Amino acid sequence: MKKKLKVVIKYDDRGFSKKKWFRVNAESVKYCLDTFYAGIVQFSVEELEEQKEMRHPNLSDEINDNIEKSEKLGGEFIEKLKVGNILEVQTKNTLYKIEKREDGLYISGHQKFCPNPVQCNIHGSTWGGSMLKMGFVGIDMHLEFSLVNDHGVITTSPIQKITKILKE
Repeated sequence: MKKKLKVVIKYDDRGFSKKKWFRVNAESVKYCLDTFYAGIVQFSVEELEEQKEMRHPNLSDEINDNIEKSEKLGGEFIEKLKVGNILEVQTKNTLYKIEKREDGLYISGHQKFCPNPVQCNIHGSTWGGSMLKMGFVGIDMHLEFSLVNDHGVITTSPIQKITKILKE
């Protein structure tokens, strides 16, 4: 399991330093610092607690497990999608296409709700309950969205694959 590391970088002899946090092993951090940060006078790497111990104390084990799982399986944050780019989201039952246009997001793929591209709001993804990871489209999660001219919320079957198609 990866550990959380605190890295203190001293840039000059006047004592200017900067703290960086990494979730990798100490050897990787040392290699990156040696390779990419020219002019560093000194640095130290301190291994902190195991990642499992960094779980949120006010959330249940199930929710903490789901958060860790979503970080491992991956996904895409909608706000990072650039105009002209498309996310193909394959759920258990449907292939959706989410496109970022100048005037907002458009979704298509569902035979009943959006057979053709229609403007939408992507709320985020859930694990099947009421907790929402806002603005995130995640593998093994359920996409939650609404159509702009409709007040209902649509929740998909679990997402199996996400493909990002970049504008040329």
